[in-house]
Amino acid sequence: MGADGMKTARLEKRREAAICCVRRHAPEAAIASLAKKFAKKLAKKLKKSGTR
Repeated sequence: MGADGMKTARLEKRREAAICCVRRHAPEAAIASLAKKFAKKLAKKLKKSGTR
């Protein structure tokens, strides 16, 4: 696993943590939309860094 793989793994971990945090405070419907938003942001970041 190279630097890109590590970056992706770290972002993925952060996403999991964010979802866990939100789950405590928000209803399920809000989580789904937040996860979608986050996935879009993540895809953009990965595109910028040149990996997909």
